[in-house]
Amino acid sequence: MIVSYMFIRTMATRSGTDVEKNLDPYYMAIALLAERRSKDPTRKVGACIVDEREGNNKKGEGGRVVGIGYNGMPLNCPDELMPWKKNPETEKKLKSFYVVHAEANAIVNMNPQSVADCAVYVTLHPCCECAKTLILSGVSKVVYLSFDTCYGNKEPFKESRTFLEKRKNENGKFEYRQFPSDELDKKLLEIQFGNPQEDGSHSIWWKNEEGDSVNEPPSKKSRPGSDGKKYKRGNKFITKEIELLQEEIDLLKKEIELFEGGRKPVYKNHRTLDECRRILQEMEKCMEECEETKKGIAEELKPISWEQYFMGMAIIAGDLTGSEAHEGACVVNEDSRIIGLGYCRIIDQIEVEKKGKKLEKKLDLHAPVVAMVNRNPVSLRDCTLYVTRFPCNECAKVIVQAGIKTVVYLDGQNAEEKNQGCAEQQVKVKGKNVSQDPTKKIFEIARVTCVSYKECYEPRRVILDFSKSDL
Repeated sequence: MIVSYMFIRTMATRSGTDVEKNLDPYYMAIALLAERRSKDPTRKVGACIVDEREGNNKKGEGGRVVGIGYNGMPLNCPDELMPWKKNPETEKKLKSFYVVHAEANAIVNMNPQSVADCAVYVTLHPCCECAKTLILSGVSKVVYLSFDTCYGNKEPFKESRTFLEKRKNENGKFEYRQFPSDELDKKLLEIQFGNPQEDGSHSIWWKNEEGDSVNEPPSKKSRPGSDGKKYKRGNKFITKEIELLQEEIDLLKKEIELFEGGRKPVYKNHRTLDECRRILQEMEKCMEECEETKKGIAEELKPISWEQYFMGMAIIAGDLTGSEAHEGACVVNEDSRIIGLGYCRIIDQIEVEKKGKKLEKKLDLHAPVVAMVNRNPVSLRDCTLYVTRFPCNECAKVIVQAGIKTVVYLDGQNAEEKNQGCAEQQVKVKGKNVSQDPTKKIFEIARVTCVSYKECYEPRRVILDFSKSDL
């Protein structure tokens, strides 16, 4: 199933503008991708703030993403110098004294001056401190993906649930709920940074049910014994499994030593020496598979790069919003903060006459322009634009006028398809070879750097798990 048709209900009218969409998966996907930037080894959390106030939440277009964050160390505190693991002597988690939670980071990174009446999508239920911060900020909706049952009985999380439930009951306009992942037929979203699908999308939904070999993502098939439901804390599960296997292997080795020494083991004496050796070989083979699985999960959970993060946001914007063009864009400032997300939007649909025939023409805005329009009030000067398709001529003019200095594109389809006749021709401008392709020519003269993502960055797959897993 293609991403853009998932969770989207369309009621098209003659004008083509009356469209109702449920963009919950889009906003939660942004939070899930954000958590992949976290360097927390045990619990990665992401958050997305959406402005749903009147004027920003146009009919059929959803709200505007105004803040994104993930749990990490404070600004100017290098991750390699901060304590991420437990104190081996006291077994206390030292990181809790330093880590800034995803919700707080999203509020700090927000675009508008206020988050009043905004919605927050978070991958893990907020703790009590974050819940208080959200309520004090005036947030009107909290949607969480999973609840940590390991910590759910502790006071901060008990207080958090009670606090948010009370707020919901007292204020009829406040919405507090869990993300409806049960309504998703496929719960694993694989983001691909390579060639697009037939319809132009760069992502695929997969099932994570056991035995579903047809719908398992390639990256999952390569990991023996892995389970799609264990992506978030898979490392912990597999580590425990390896410990239990090691205990069994040690016992078998002692049993074999007793057999070889001419003594019959007191325990498990129903097994013969040959049976013990056979079981030991099987367990050692299973141990190798578990070790390989652990490495695969560790690689899967390794924090993604900035480039994967930004291009991933552009892919999500293009694929999970119902955009027929599957074109998304992400604007990033010099501090590596996302200041605008956009996707190709149909503004209206009109009737035109061409060669004596009446045709319906869609009036649309391309993703780069929408991303720049949706930005926060700061200037676009010296910003970087990540876009799933090479900008068209009209978008290029706006990009240059806005002062954007770098364009990172995933697919060069627009330039190749629309300007095939002059793509390879060049002319001399001030002693330099300049392309005759109008789009490339504008960029070259304006000194806008164009970078092909496929040629410069790692084409790693990224999998987002929408399972409603109470960890």
